[in-house]
Amino acid sequence: MISHPTPMQDEPMNSPMPLSLDAVTWFKVTDSNGRTLRAEELKPGADLRDRLRLAHRNYQLQGWSVDALLPGRWNFCASKAGRQILIGIRLPAAQTLSTQTQIGA
Repeated sequence: MISHPTPMQDEPMNSPMPLSLDAVTWFKVTDSNGRTLRAEELKPGADLRDRLRLAHRNYQLQGWSVDALLPGRWNFCASKAGRQILIGIRLPAAQTLSTQTQIGA
């Protein structure tokens, strides 16, 4: 596994999404008001691209119109019956990561 510096949630996600990170990340689905509809913790080293591809395909099969899933993207939008949601990988909050690091030390 390639080691990447671990960005934090409050840092901009300007770089392409790596295959995996050495930190807990989150798969989240949010509505157009920013409310979390679903959250799934992904363990360090999880295949982030594969998780996003799986979600992309599942939403297509459920009849949602989905944005193209371009390489390096952290998320995609889906719409159905006038409803729009954002599906993506989220980074851990800085506070959560520092707590985990202290516990593991």
